[in-house]
Amino acid sequence: YDPEKAKALLEEAGATGMSLEINFPTGVVPQGPLVSQAIAADLKRVGIDATIQQDEWSVFAGKLFDFTNKQADLGSLFLMYYGAGPTLERVLATVLVSDRNWNWTHYDNPKVDELIRTAETAPNDEVRREAMLEMAQIVHDDAPWLFLYEMYRLWGVSNRIAWAGRANYLISVQDMEPAE
Repeated sequence: YDPEKAKALLEEAGATGMSLEINFPTGVVPQGPLVSQAIAADLKRVGIDATIQQDEWSVFAGKLFDFTNKQADLGSLFLMYYGAGPTLERVLATVLVSDRNWNWTHYDNPKVDELIRTAETAPNDEVRREAMLEMAQIVHDDAPWLFLYEMYRLWGVSNRIAWAGRANYLISVQDMEPAE
């Protein structure tokens, strides 16, 4: 974290006097108002003016799922929350492949497209694994979006119930039984 270096790099690139809008939906992004305020404050420290637009889900969803106009009304930066759980491969395939609707960042890397399609049609786990590992490295290096934080999940549990939290954070009553 070096705001002075960031300012210098922006000046060197001729990117001064920038402004942007941070958009996020009510109730979907954990701590959305606080996170957007923190982002705006950090951007201000490097000379970027940021306004915050918080929308009800129905308004935000109208912007997010406006595939015809490529999310033109979503603003310069938007916050969204994904808890992928066990379907991470499916989520990545949905948001990274250049010709799929949920590619909200308009990321376009033909090699990533090819690797995801290879993983989706792989004849065995080893081929899928290799394709996903190579894709993950490319996406890491390209950084098509910025991961800000992951919320911790907390559960309150009675000692009268035998239950353990799941890796995907889903709470299923079928997983519970009376404790012995």
